[in-house]
Amino acid sequence: MAVVGGGPNEPELEELAKFNRIEIVFFGIEEILNENWSFLDLNRQTSPRYGEFDIVLCSQVLEHIWHVPNAFINLYKLLSDGGYLWVACPFSNYYHGSPDFYSAGFSPNFIDVNAENVGLQKITSGFNGARRDYLARHLLNVWLTEKQMEHPLISYYGIPGTSLNKFFYNLRIIPYKFVLLFSSKKDLGDIFSATESYGLYRK
Repeated sequence: MAVVGGGPNEPELEELAKFNRIEIVFFGIEEILNENWSFLDLNRQTSPRYGEFDIVLCSQVLEHIWHVPNAFINLYKLLSDGGYLWVACPFSNYYHGSPDFYSAGFSPNFIDVNAENVGLQKITSGFNGARRDYLARHLLNVWLTEKQMEHPLISYYGIPGTSLNKFFYNLRIIPYKFVLLFSSKKDLGDIFSATESYGLYRK
C-alpha cells in the first residue's frame, strides 16, 4: 500500500489496520529529509515506482497541489492492475500551509472527472460533514478537536500570542460559540454542511 502526502496517523489507516496487517510505503509531496519517506512531486509526471501498489491512499493532499491532472497521472501509475485509489480532500475549508495552499476545496465531481480522465473506474464518491464543523472552519478558522466538537461553548480556542491576547480572543468569540452550540454536530450528508469530499476508484 502507498500513502501519498500523509503520515502513519491517517484515520483511514486506523480503519484498515482492523482488517489486516498492511505493508505501507510513504511518499511525501515536499522534499524533506526522512529515511522512511520517498519524495513524489505530484505536480509533475514523475512516479518513481510503477504499478507496485494494490491500494493508494491520498488524503487531504489535493488542496496543496497546483497541477491536479498530473497528480492523478502519478497516482494512477503507482497502482497495480485492479488496484484501488482512495482520495479525500476538503470540500470547503480555509487557508492553511503544508507548505503551500492552492484551493479551499474540491467537489466529488471534480475528483471523479480527474480520476476518470486517467482511466480509473469510479466505485463511489461523495461528501460529508457536520454543520458545526463547517461553521467553525468559516467563522473561527479552526478544525475542531473532539472536545470542541462536543462542547463548543466551554472549550478553549488557542491562537498565537500572549496570554492576554488569548483571553480576549476567547472572550470575543463567545457569540460564535453559541452559534456552534446550536448547530448540528452530526454528519448531515448534505451540501449545506459538507466539509470533505471523497472518492474510491479502481484501475
